[in-house]
Amino acid sequence: MLNKLASFSVPIVILYLTLSVLVSSFGIKSLYTLLGLSADRYILAQETVHYLKFGKSISESSTYLRTLTDYSGNTLYTSAEISHLLDVKLRFDVFRSIGLFFTAFLFTFTILKIYYRAVRQIRTGLLFGFKVTMIIVVFVGIALLLFWKHFFILFHEIVFPKGNWSFPQSSALIQLFPEQFWFVFGVSLLSICLALSLFFYFMMRVLHFRALQVKKDEVNY
Repeated sequence: MLNKLASFSVPIVILYLTLSVLVSSFGIKSLYTLLGLSADRYILAQETVHYLKFGKSISESSTYLRTLTDYSGNTLYTSAEISHLLDVKLRFDVFRSIGLFFTAFLFTFTILKIYYRAVRQIRTGLLFGFKVTMIIVVFVGIALLLFWKHFFILFHEIVFPKGNWSFPQSSALIQLFPEQFWFVFGVSLLSICLALSLFFYFMMRVLHFRALQVKKDEVNY
């Protein structure tokens, strides 16, 4: 049961860790640099993303977002935009709690298995988890690359069923986070998840192969 839960937790942990990097100041700046967006817009985007990361309540986040202004001193976001941003925060907070739980579980599971010398169980559970992660990433990546428009709309309709996610091109939210930003965000997210899964998968295979070689040499000796 615990081995299956460990396998299930792998894609969640990888997604959580990757997402945490991408919504950091470094991640947002990297995406803005890739897109060639202006530094002024990056500063406002960074201030916006700040409300996601620091455990503020919804009321505190709402107050914070209402204090944001553009470079002319005007209120940055409308009430509708703030409503959507608060919905984003609610979902981000839930996923962060899930991610932290499974990260703690996977870490504890690994330490205990090593302590009780059940390395084979760790390897089996994690290798399967990395395989599942890679399969999910490949299928989602194909859908994102081939059907981006439909993917983008379907994602928002599922995650934000109230329908308060669509705004005019002139809105601050779209200016700071245009559609191409989310396309690059999605590609980056999937690429990092795939890279991490491949790295840890092959690292564990190599370590297993070396362990077998050591045992074989000891027997021959």
